[in-house]
Amino acid sequence: MIANEVLDAMPVQRFRLHQDGNKELGVSYKNERFCSAELEPKQILKERLSDISADLENNYESEINPAVEGWMASVSSVVVQGAVILIDYGYVAHEYYHPERREGTLIGHYRHHLIDDPFVYPGLQDLSASVDFTAVADAGEQAGLDLDGFTSQALFLMSLGLDQFYAERTTESSIDRLKMAQQIKTLTLPAEMGERFQVIGFTKSLDLPLRGFSLRNQLHRL
Repeated sequence: MIANEVLDAMPVQRFRLHQDGNKELGVSYKNERFCSAELEPKQILKERLSDISADLENNYESEINPAVEGWMASVSSVVVQGAVILIDYGYVAHEYYHPERREGTLIGHYRHHLIDDPFVYPGLQDLSASVDFTAVADAGEQAGLDLDGFTSQALFLMSLGLDQFYAERTTESSIDRLKMAQQIKTLTLPAEMGERFQVIGFTKSLDLPLRGFSLRNQLHRL
């Protein structure tokens, strides 16, 4: 099972940390536009905030994905034997909830433009949030999957032989090879998708190594 940019599309719960009590950020409507509203946090958010708020300052904002545990459980329930590969942009927990990332990761896209206000063009812009891969790893193991690998997209593709694949395309025209080279750069360069996108791999009842993590398995980062 391969899921590419599925996790980042799941709804998230936003929150704001306060010295006198943490709040969930909901949605209100004032002055003819949608806006954030502070609410008392739900239980699942309270539990998560107790783990991540210790080193963060007042008025820090971010989000959690409350659906990841249930989603990973549903994935595990349909996999009898095999591998689950999840590819997305995101961070491990200590990078996700970092003091410098004090406004969270929720972003919008509208007609190929990046928008940092989720209330602009409601219903029209594409909203997404970065993935907390530490939470994904925990959810997968709790669901009965074996955590086997974690690495960047660039290292994952190189482990699978992307460079060799390109070298063997000698029958392609020079224009096709140039296009392929540009696509490979987009997928692997650190300034493009190579480092921003991460790959996490799980197995179930499968005693085989996952080749995509052979160059550098970074499970220790989780």
